[in-house]
Amino acid sequence: MPELKSDVPASEQRSNFTWVDFKQVQELTRRNQELTKILDLREREVAHITALLETKGDVLTAGVRKSKIIEVAKKNRELKLAVEREKAEKERLQTELKKLQTKLKTHTSDIDRTESPVETAYREVVAEASETAELARKELAVWKEKATHVAAWAERSSGRYTTVKAENDRLRLIIKREVGDAAEDLNRLEEASIKQGPGGWRGRAQQIQKLRNENTLLKQKLGRIEDLQSFGRGQVTVPEIEMKQTHIRAEALADVRSDNEYLEKKLKQTALRKNLVEKELRVVREKVNVLTEKCSNDDKLISALQLAIRRKIDSRVTEGSGTGLPGQATFQGSFAGNVVPAVMHHAVERRAHAQEQQIQVQNRIVQEMRQQNLQLRAKIATMEYDSGKNTRIREKYSSHNSEYSLPSGGDGMSVMLSDQNVEDVETLISHAEGLERLVELLKGKLSVTEAQVEHLRKQLS
Repeated sequence: MPELKSDVPASEQRSNFTWVDFKQVQELTRRNQELTKILDLREREVAHITALLETKGDVLTAGVRKSKIIEVAKKNRELKLAVEREKAEKERLQTELKKLQTKLKTHTSDIDRTESPVETAYREVVAEASETAELARKELAVWKEKATHVAAWAERSSGRYTTVKAENDRLRLIIKREVGDAAEDLNRLEEASIKQGPGGWRGRAQQIQKLRNENTLLKQKLGRIEDLQSFGRGQVTVPEIEMKQTHIRAEALADVRSDNEYLEKKLKQTALRKNLVEKELRVVREKVNVLTEKCSNDDKLISALQLAIRRKIDSRVTEGSGTGLPGQATFQGSFAGNVVPAVMHHAVERRAHAQEQQIQVQNRIVQEMRQQNLQLRAKIATMEYDSGKNTRIREKYSSHNSEYSLPSGGDGMSVMLSDQNVEDVETLISHAEGLERLVELLKGKLSVTEAQVEHLRKQLS
């Protein structure tokens, strides 16, 4: 290392420099001890607050606890910063001290002399200060870790305190709503809890339900008493009861009479409808008879035409067999029969035309019969509906009659009329079914007649 150049002698320079360093080390040691005492004091305060919070003592109120916790956290943070600053300053001084020691060793190697008592004391003080600083560093790390734990515990305690406070406020509000704000209300709550036994106070809702049940029982008792009191005052006599029953029976009799008039009107309408249906049935029967006669005449005409055609064919065959030459016979037959077959052809055409007209007439009659059949079915359905309605009215009438002991002549008449209506309906239904079968038979005959006419036309052509 290069030698230090200075105007001051080396011994004086070394003594001055080491004395300044010694003062700095003493100041650092003193400040370290003060910080250690402050940390000890703050640790005692934290331990005291922790004990109070854990035992939930009443020495501090809720607001004081919270403010104390916040104050301790702030002071703890300030102490941490101060310790860090002191630690940095100590490291800087230790670095300078090491540099000075290196320079001192260099100067002592250059100057052969014995160590002075001041230097020996200085070295001892420096060694002691370094040991004290090392112990203080370790103790600082321990206290720093403890302060971290205490801060975390304080934050958790603050959160629990906030939760407990909110729950306490909510429970207080519920209790105030139940019993009131006054102190005597709370005393009454305690008395009710003691009187009611193990269950204690059950809440306002159950008390209201209990009072409602008691109110209902009292109303029932009051109603019974009023009934007993009014029983002797307002007795109903037998004539009044008979008058009421007579009035009810008169109203029922008026209803039955109106129903009877309605039934009579319906009966007249049903009789008129029955007459109309019978007239229509007679007309339909006459038309059916005409159709059957026409069908029989058509059958006779068709059979006569078939017989004439057969005779004509037989005569042609015999004429052809009488002549020797087939060509001559054919020529003579065609020449000789040139007049007679033309007459027969015109006659058959006229008959076929007449047959077609009859078929058209029969088709129109069949369509009319179908329409009449549909009308009959609609009338039958209407009569069945009226019959069911009359039956319901008759049942109502019979119930009124049995209840009020009316004469039974009207009931027998309604039963007789209803039976007669049922028989008429059954007769109409049977006639309608017979007409349907007859129409189907006529359709079959018409189709056969049309086929035969078509066959005859083909043969004549």
